Amino acid sequence: MTTQTTQGYTPGPWKLSGWLVCRDKGIKYAIADVMTTAALSDTEKKANGRLIAAAPKMYELLLECMHDNRVPIKYAKEILEIKKEVENG
Repeated sequence: MTTQTTQGYTPGPWKLSGWLVCRDKGIKYAIADVMTTAALSDTEKKANGRLIAAAPKMYELLLECMHDNRVPIKYAKEILEIKKEVENG
């Protein structure tokens, strides 16, 4: 059983649960551990975790904007670079 999308990442939604960013649908498991960076404050670690957890939805919305031509031309190149990086590594 695979949990990756054709793009190679774990599908969302994700959520922050304690110090772990976890898959929030189906089989739940950790995607990222935000506690391991000792140099950061707990507040910053939690904020990073919330940002990581929001990544699948932000990516989905970004692609939707591109598809619907709602993105100014000046951002199109950067968005396509992000899409390539996410999908191809």
